[in-house]
Amino acid sequence: SDVYKRQVKELNKKSYDLRFENIERGLRLNQIAFCQAKKFNDDTLFSLIYSARGVLFKNREQFDSAAIFTIMSLRIREKLGDSNEIAKSFNNLGSIYYESGQYRKALSYYNKTLIARIQLDQYDRISRTYNNLGNTYDQLKLTDSAIYFYEKGLAYNEADPNDINDINLN
Repeated sequence: SDVYKRQVKELNKKSYDLRFENIERGLRLNQIAFCQAKKFNDDTLFSLIYSARGVLFKNREQFDSAAIFTIMSLRIREKLGDSNEIAKSFNNLGSIYYESGQYRKALSYYNKTLIARIQLDQYDRISRTYNNLGNTYDQLKLTDSAIYFYEKGLAYNEADPNDINDINLN
């Protein structure tokens, strides 16, 4: 059973890896992974498959479908209590809404991402989240807010991650 689950995970990873070069093939592989995963009724597998499908649809610019599958993945991850994967889902939703021009929704999810990543102490990802917030505020023509978040992101990039006193976020 574990061997087959690992094979389904690998198939899903292959589908995700095709997200730029061959989205249609990626979606086909994702569907095969989904059909195989149904045999195990494993929520972790389903969350991974739905997440990959969301990314594939986002890259195909089918944002409504992307959001639906990403939210399906998020709900499973919340049920499982997987904080790291929940943060990824929040970020993916922010990205979907950003790319579809729904900047207020993007802000909402990027803020959720930031809170989750701070709680998880995901130092390297916090700066990227600040940058995502800056980009979103920039799209909204809120320059002062954009600059604020860009500066926050730079502070994280320039600081020593092992020395919390080296981070100046005032």
